[in-house]
Amino acid sequence: MPDVGKLQEILEAAGAGAGDFYLLEGRGRVLAALPAERAAFAKTLALYRPQKPLARLWVRLIRILHVARLQGLCLKKWSWRGALQRSLQCPGVLSGNPDHTVARAIFLLRDKDVWVVGKFIPDPRQQDIVRREEDLLHVASQAAGHAPECLGWKPCGQGGALWTRWIQPRSGNPSRRDRLQILQDWLLEKTPRPLTEFPAWKTTGPGEKTPAHVAAKLRLRPSLRHGDFAPWNLLKNPSGTWVAVDWEEGCAEDAPGLDLVHDLVQEEFLIRREPFGKAMVRIQKILQEPKVANYLSACGWSGNESYLLHWATAFESAHRPEIKRWVNAR
Repeated sequence: MPDVGKLQEILEAAGAGAGDFYLLEGRGRVLAALPAERAAFAKTLALYRPQKPLARLWVRLIRILHVARLQGLCLKKWSWRGALQRSLQCPGVLSGNPDHTVARAIFLLRDKDVWVVGKFIPDPRQQDIVRREEDLLHVASQAAGHAPECLGWKPCGQGGALWTRWIQPRSGNPSRRDRLQILQDWLLEKTPRPLTEFPAWKTTGPGEKTPAHVAAKLRLRPSLRHGDFAPWNLLKNPSGTWVAVDWEEGCAEDAPGLDLVHDLVQEEFLIRREPFGKAMVRIQKILQEPKVANYLSACGWSGNESYLLHWATAFESAHRPEIKRWVNAR
């Protein structure tokens, strides 16, 4: 039996009722607790979106075995007795990223006849994280779309959870063209202004090779910023529309191009595992591709793509310790 200590802490803190789970393990920990109930099992597994080929094959195998009612051949079954003070029916659970400084988990449960997804933070002192995300989801859904329906924040056990309506995702990752269209849709109909006036610049300042006097001359069109724009946070709903989830690091109005570079950096760092120098050469070439260049031109970056790359990478490094270590390892 894997170490279920963290999972027990999450379920106890949420006030989850008793239930039976199949445990999905990886990287030395429990990645997800998949409910034994068939519909909930499949929907919870769909929330887990690995990008590495081997992990994706593993999830596909689990789906096949589940259809044949044989998931017990590769997943361990575990029973939860129920929290001491119960306030939540037994959910499906995805464990949060262990690199997060604030513990969190993703829940899936049925609310009457509707499936809902909740981002749960057990610490009552950290509820501002999900409250900010709630505000941004409302802005995103009204201003530019590509956001799930927000059902609001509610107290949950010892902490609170932000609830959104469940999206039945279609398979596959968005193409680069799909992602560029989303980013294009997030550009705001507002007057362009200098880079130095945007929130991201004010919190980071000049990066290497991006002096302030150059930034002050760049006039950019404001954009909605997701903050963790990457394939694993993009779901295609049954109507064929791409929807972005996990907005907690976003901003209602910021410099364009940050989400694009974040997406490219995450691919190089997490999926391709390239050294920093080689990754920068590859990303620089991608920024020159016609479709990408068209988007950057609409943003106001045309002719200054190298400044975008260096400054946005400095922004990533300043806000993500793992990226800072990667950059410094060159």
